[in-house]
Amino acid sequence: MNAKLVHAIKVFTFYVLLFTFFFSPVLFSGRILAFSDSLALYLPSFFSPVSLWEPNLQGGFPVAADLQNATWYPIARLFALFGFWNGFVISAYVLISCFSYAYTYFLTKSWVGAAVSGIVAGMCGFSMAHLCHTIILHGMAWIPFVLLSIAKLRTEGGRIWFVIGSGAIAFSLLAGHPQIPTYGLIVAGIYALTLASGSNHPFKFLAICFAMFLAGVSFTAIQLVPLFELVSQSIREKPDFHFFQSISLKPLNLTTFIF
Repeated sequence: MNAKLVHAIKVFTFYVLLFTFFFSPVLFSGRILAFSDSLALYLPSFFSPVSLWEPNLQGGFPVAADLQNATWYPIARLFALFGFWNGFVISAYVLISCFSYAYTYFLTKSWVGAAVSGIVAGMCGFSMAHLCHTIILHGMAWIPFVLLSIAKLRTEGGRIWFVIGSGAIAFSLLAGHPQIPTYGLIVAGIYALTLASGSNHPFKFLAICFAMFLAGVSFTAIQLVPLFELVSQSIREKPDFHFFQSISLKPLNLTTFIF
């Protein structure tokens, strides 16, 4: 068997076992990893049949247009086939750790450093604090893979990493939470600019990265086009100043940004 494939299988198995053990008090007690927002929104969406329209919500609602339902997210649909909600939640942590491992291993060639990176990414405060926001976790999981794809395009080129990167962008957007992919793609854009500065053909490299971004976004048109139409009907489509300042942070809270 290919050595890289064996390596990948070992890494995947390690993180599956790690998070299965970590969440074992819930998993082996017959309970579900759902509370707060996940219990009110994501869990019902997960178990609901795939539909473009929900007639039982007020006067009807275009449920597939709502990004938070993750209607077109392949990972959600796969676990939904088996009704395995806990597996869907844990898969987010496994993906975060595996992709962080892959990116770090590419940079360092150290499996120890990569393993620690994967553990830190999967078990950091942000990841654990958003246990009830499964779509946030799945959205962030693919960002390290996008960065890896950009780095691979810079060093190796080839169509395979263009396709992988496009797919990672699409999966991140389809996961159900637009802010996290947006932040991630901003970082990816800055990263591409940084790598381009040391390239022999910087404009060609940036053009390829931009084309990868366009391809990834295009793959999500089935979700984004109806989403934009739905957003235009939202009461938050044109929020006033009172709405913005009602949830603003106090100056002292800016110290957490430095931290």
